[in-house]
Amino acid sequence: MLQLMTLLIEARPELVSKDTLMSALWPDTIVSDWSLARLVSDTRKLLDQTGNNQPLIKTVRGRGFCFVPDAHEIIDVSSQFGNRNVDSMALTPTDTLAGRRSNRFIWIFSLLLFITAFVGVRYLTSPTEPAAPSQSLHDSVQHRLDTMLALQRSLKLTKTAFEAQVRRRDELAEAIAAKQPELMSLGWEQRLRQYQPQSTADEKFIFEQIRAFTSGPLLKGNRELLALLDKHPELYEEIDLFLQLHSHLQIWLNKYDQVFRHHPEMAVLYIGVEDGVPFPTEIDKQVEEWINARQTYTTE
Repeated sequence: MLQLMTLLIEARPELVSKDTLMSALWPDTIVSDWSLARLVSDTRKLLDQTGNNQPLIKTVRGRGFCFVPDAHEIIDVSSQFGNRNVDSMALTPTDTLAGRRSNRFIWIFSLLLFITAFVGVRYLTSPTEPAAPSQSLHDSVQHRLDTMLALQRSLKLTKTAFEAQVRRRDELAEAIAAKQPELMSLGWEQRLRQYQPQSTADEKFIFEQIRAFTSGPLLKGNRELLALLDKHPELYEEIDLFLQLHSHLQIWLNKYDQVFRHHPEMAVLYIGVEDGVPFPTEIDKQVEEWINARQTYTTE
């Protein structure tokens, strides 16, 4: 943790890339982004326990991390050395630069000393034996794995429901193409909606089945997915496509509440082509690969 803090503080306010951090923290060792994310998460938890209300380590998504607080949030350097009245006009540029460098390294040293002391006090005053680092890491991996497995189950539910809905939708499309081919140029929402009033009894039955998929398993699965992502924001550090998935789910559910449930003539609810917020089709594969990699780790 101290080495991570040193790298981030020395670069502040600039960000330090993931590759730079991993090369410095684990030289000659191949590690994944997850190892770095875990270290950053543990360091954040430690800093949160010092009483800071704002996150000291900021994630620049997809690029790296940076240290963001003002100096006075951690320690007032001037109070350690007293007030000094210096004629600023008497300082040369070299003196000013040297002073800035001196204050910078004093501040870095003070912060690292503070963190070291805080960790030492927690260790000495802890009433129970601290968990072994390997066990703590294993538990953390298992927790994220359990969350990702729950998310995968919801993804499978929505995929299965969507594929079944498409088969019924395509049945109705054949009738539309034969009876009203001019509607085939419209998007699916409008095509089915405009054809519904003049559909036969059998076609209305198919229409109701299509709508039932939207208001049933698709709605349930999408709500579960959004709830998991909102409850576990740490997942965004694992798979970048979760950001796109979150946007898709928010807009889909909003459109369902505000439009779909008020219009019984609608059978499907799409926001990919119609609204420009497509479902990330690679998400299932990436989640499966992530789970397979972590299941191997937890069984070792």
